[in-house]
This record gives sequence, C-alpha cells and structure tokens, in this order.
Amino acid sequence: MNYRTKLKVTPWMFIAPFLVVFVLFSIYPVLYSVVLSFGSYNSSVIKLSGLRNYRFLLSDRNFATSLLNTLKIGIIQVPLMLVLALVLANFLNSKLIRGKGFFRMAVFMPVLIDAVSYSVIFSMLFNDNGFINNMIQMFGGGKLSWYTDSRLATMIIVIAQTWKWTGYNMVIILAGLQ
Repeated sequence: MNYRTKLKVTPWMFIAPFLVVFVLFSIYPVLYSVVLSFGSYNSSVIKLSGLRNYRFLLSDRNFATSLLNTLKIGIIQVPLMLVLALVLANFLNSKLIRGKGFFRMAVFMPVLIDAVSYSVIFSMLFNDNGFINNMIQMFGGGKLSWYTDSRLATMIIVIAQTWKWTGYNMVIILAGLQ
C-alpha cells in the first residue's frame, strides 16, 4: 500500500468500530422497525400488510387523543423546565454560592436515575396513601385521585418530566454561561 492510500484509509480505520456499532445498534433497529410497521404478525411469522396498520392508526380515536395529550404535556413541560434550568444555572453560576459542586450534582442526579426507578418514586409519592396525599390531609384537605383524574395525571407527568430533565438542561445552560 502506498503512502497516499494509507492517508485515505487510516481515518476510516479509526472510525470503523464506531460505524459498525452505530449501524448495528442505531440504524438497523430503526430501519427494521419501519419494515415491521408495514406487517402483521402471527406467532413469529411476519406478513406484509402494506399501509393497513397506518390507516388503522390514523382512524383510531385513541391515537388522536394521545397525540393531543402529548402535545399538551410538551407545551406545559418544556417551557417550565427551561425556565427552571435557566434560574438554577444562573444561581449556580453566582460567585456568592458555596458548595456549587454539591448543588450541581443534586440537580443533575435525576438524569442518572432510570425510568423505572423514578416511576416507582412518583407512584409512591402520588398514590392514594402516598406522601403527597398524606401532606394534603395533614393540612386539612381531602385525598386526591391522582391517577383517575386526567388533569391530575397530566400534572404528575409534567412534574416527573420536569424533575427528570431540568438538571440536564441546567448543565448545558451553565456550560454556556461559563
């Protein structure tokens, strides 16, 4: 192999392990999911059914409702999270604050917790005999049905997602400030 060929091949040799892993674990599953979306299944046999799945999906009332709920949650949660992240980043960028590392870690920690763990935490907080209902009753209020009332369930999702992702966005904003 001559010198010019080595110069052209060498960068690809360094990138090749990443490309193999990326294609196997990112590109292939996405493409396979698209192919599967055009099929119907019986045990392990896949028969292509064309656009029938998509026609069913677009005509299903529950799908439209879930899209609207997702949009509503996003419209409420994203600005709330970004404002909180901006306030926290400015707070932690201040020269007057001591122990910044601890506060940064405390705010960023929910990002590191997996979805199952924080789902369990929030289900324990908001169930019928959970911490939140107990606090409400201690101050003279009644039990709230967090999971059966759609507005309260939406609020739980907004709170959980805001708690989970505010630290991530705070770190990005803080890096920009510094």
